[in-house]
Amino acid sequence: MQLSFQYGDTAIEFEVSYSRRKTISISVEAPGRVSVKAPVGLSDNQVISRVKSKARWIVQKLYEVKNVKTEGPSPGLRLHKIACTSIPARPQNADMP
Repeated sequence: MQLSFQYGDTAIEFEVSYSRRKTISISVEAPGRVSVKAPVGLSDNQVISRVKSKARWIVQKLYEVKNVKTEGPSPGLRLHKIACTSIPARPQNADMP
């Protein structure tokens, strides 16, 4: 499923796949593809909200991907996956039933 949101002047689009997991994983891969793995049961709005919390990081990694593409990779850099981060699916201060 494709989702997106606006971060300043940048539209961040990402592919979401749902599976049995407890965290949300965000990967930025060459050539500037963003993919998200999220727990089953989270709504689109919840996923977008959690991914928005990492928008600055995502934009920074997308910029790095662009530079790798134009300048060539540095030694040891894996082009297929530039960065990955995991965040809790629900905010720490959320009231749990």
